[in-house]
Amino acid sequence: MTALLLSCSLAFSQEADDTVSGVGFSLIPRLDFSPVFPAESAKDLTLGNSSIYSLFEGSFLDERLTFSIENHWLSASPADLYVCEDEDGKRSANIFRSDNVNWLDWAYLSYTVAGFNFTVGKDCMMICGFEYDDYDFNVHPAIMSSVWNNFSPYQWGAKVGYTTPSENHEFAFQACASPYGERPFASKLFAYSFAWNGTFGAYSTRLTATALQTDVKSFVPMISFGQKYEFDGGYACLDLFNCVETSDYETSVWGITAMPSVCYSPVESVELFAKGGFEYDFNAESRRGGFFGGAGVHWYPLQDKSLRIHLLAAINHTPYSALANWDGVVRNYTVSIGAIYYLNFGILK
Repeated sequence: MTALLLSCSLAFSQEADDTVSGVGFSLIPRLDFSPVFPAESAKDLTLGNSSIYSLFEGSFLDERLTFSIENHWLSASPADLYVCEDEDGKRSANIFRSDNVNWLDWAYLSYTVAGFNFTVGKDCMMICGFEYDDYDFNVHPAIMSSVWNNFSPYQWGAKVGYTTPSENHEFAFQACASPYGERPFASKLFAYSFAWNGTFGAYSTRLTATALQTDVKSFVPMISFGQKYEFDGGYACLDLFNCVETSDYETSVWGITAMPSVCYSPVESVELFAKGGFEYDFNAESRRGGFFGGAGVHWYPLQDKSLRIHLLAAINHTPYSALANWDGVVRNYTVSIGAIYYLNFGILK
């Protein structure tokens, strides 16, 4: 799940604005080896974020009309992308669902005119500050929030955005299916989001507020506030939001997630990065929390940066262990080493 995404669809969703006038196709295979220590069984010798993705995107009409499609063809658990199983054990095709991710991350069409941007299709929800700006195939799940790892952010819907003439402010409103429904629109559960993105020189800030429908009569809030400062060769970022994912993969919005991160490139071919996070659920019945953190390096040995070699070391105190019994012992360590290759093909120019 390292590039920034498309327009108001770029500023607030999950697709990087590499689009030029024309059409391009990219195939992105990734291979990881990510053992977890202490290893108690073979399942702790994981393949991490090993995957195969593709990107098909382009622009027309002097870049006013754009489209983007990202497919997730293979993962460390490939069957989950294509087949899902309900509580009764019944299996069905995992497509056109709201409550789970599948092999189609997003597919949308966007049109920009006079500062306004209109987007329709399957897109990323405007949640969780800057964390969702990175492509899924670039990130390291061990240092991502529980929401990123368990929430289903790609939903069918529509979005309208406006960028001021100074380009210092971007506003967007999004209406989409809620991940608490099983089928988009058929479940009649929706989510409504507002986002503001401000850019002031090297400093950027992002505020998002979402009303997330959990059943016919109930909405819960998801609010995030992100700050990012870019400096020569890197950036520092802090994301705050009011939600965590509990151990049964339900979203608790009565909590807090705080995640500082930093990235620095001493030379063009090397990125050094570190990220940490603290999560706490204020739910009166659970009162649970946890932390995670890690540091690593990205190395681009080829001049065009089409190959990335990465190494990460991370720690994780099992999320949602009762803090009343917290003994301070780190539950596991993760070391991840792998490579990702970006195969880019221009189709039309």
